[in-house]
Amino acid sequence: AAPGHPSAIAAAPGHPSATAFAVKRVGVLVADGFEMLDALGPYETLKEVQNRYYRKINLTDHAWGERGGIQCDGGRTAVSVEFAASGDGSVAASSGVAISPEFDIDADAGAERFDLVVIGAGVTTRAVEDYM
Repeated sequence: AAPGHPSAIAAAPGHPSATAFAVKRVGVLVADGFEMLDALGPYETLKEVQNRYYRKINLTDHAWGERGGIQCDGGRTAVSVEFAASGDGSVAASSGVAISPEFDIDADAGAERFDLVVIGAGVTTRAVEDYM
């Protein structure tokens, strides 16, 4: 794994997995003119997995609570998601709303930081093409 790339983390206290589990790093690439839904939809969904909100959904009782819950990969899946772009400034969506990405892809010449990259509509720049 690349420096700074976590390959495994220990199970949290009370976590159903007694062993370490893999952390999958996901980068949602954005560039000026990106479509917000294409970036924010996957980001929010993966952020919910990262924060383990799914554990509070009880499919048996159709309720939100502490018991039951969805287990992604038997509780062994961990996700870390962040917005990424070329450069360290803010990036404006096609609607004009700006966000500040957490990671500069220019600092990752070997494209080793992420296990999965999400590229939505409007993210067509030379830097993104080179990164891929």
